Amino acid sequence: MRSYLCVPLLFLALIAASPAAAALGRSDQILITDPLQAQRLMTAVENALWVADGDDAANPVYVIYSTQCGFSQQLFERTRNPGLKVQLRWIAAAALGADQVVTARDTATMAAAFAGRAVRPADPGYGSRGVAYNAAVMNSANNELRQYGGGQSFPFPTLIYRTAQGVRVSLGIPKDLSQVEAEILTEPERATLQPAGVELVRQPVQATRVPRLTHFSNDGSSSLPVYALPNELAPVLDQLAVGFQIAATGVVAGSSWIEVQPWGAQGQKAYVLAPLEAKLAQLAFQVRPASGNVAASRGDLQVYSHPDVEAPVIDTVEQGYQVRKSGEVNLDGRIWDEVMPFQSNTRGYILRQ
Repeated sequence: MRSYLCVPLLFLALIAASPAAAALGRSDQILITDPLQAQRLMTAVENALWVADGDDAANPVYVIYSTQCGFSQQLFERTRNPGLKVQLRWIAAAALGADQVVTARDTATMAAAFAGRAVRPADPGYGSRGVAYNAAVMNSANNELRQYGGGQSFPFPTLIYRTAQGVRVSLGIPKDLSQVEAEILTEPERATLQPAGVELVRQPVQATRVPRLTHFSNDGSSSLPVYALPNELAPVLDQLAVGFQIAATGVVAGSSWIEVQPWGAQGQKAYVLAPLEAKLAQLAFQVRPASGNVAASRGDLQVYSHPDVEAPVIDTVEQGYQVRKSGEVNLDGRIWDEVMPFQSNTRGYILRQ
């Protein structure tokens, strides 16, 4: 007998704590009115690998579901009504046959998956990446719902759509689909929308390991989005709080994206957009051993984390003081003294005057 997996455990360990709230349950409805939060959620579902179901594409309703969920199948069967005044855009996020659904992206394949007759896709790698992308959309939605009580599980199906008041999230099968039809915001400009995820998963992400880059710290003044893929249209999995540090595994080739592992060595990889940190991580330079001291005789000297004037200043040698020298760097015609300003043997760099 085929089992129905309708409430999968969320496997991500969240980066930041959320406010206490009652747990969400099936049949709950949420109206998200915060513009930024609503936009993040809609960007995630709009760019998922969804299947268009119905002709009224100006009234899109996004449905996150599992191919082995009985409730999801019930919703599918209930919506075979040709008079339905919305277009359901089904996002297969889990279970057997989901890889074929995200590859074919048609309702016939959806029906076959619900019936347990889905076949292996011609490109299993693409199918696997597509399902992982849609699972990230689910996790992104769950992250946005934390303040309302989400975070431990995600009920299938979940409907998400725009209204005049904000973004509506309806958990489980709606009691009355006419309510959805009545309040959905008609959006002609999104009738021909093509989800970015289709191309984002076309090829695996290639990140180059950089020996100097083992961790990434958010040293900015605000939280930093953590994305499922190195693209700002990809789902936002969480926000890295100011002052927090996570393991880094490389830099995506030819980009300003750093690959990180917020959920441990065995957890999924994620990506942060960090142009300066990516540039500094890939800075190629050699250090010629040298000894002695660098003295601040004509004014304070700034100690940079890297031999680059855009790098963060990690210390200042005040006038009249000196710091131990460990090497010299000749980079792009500039001479930098490598110094050791701390007892921890952390290296820093002073631009020679």
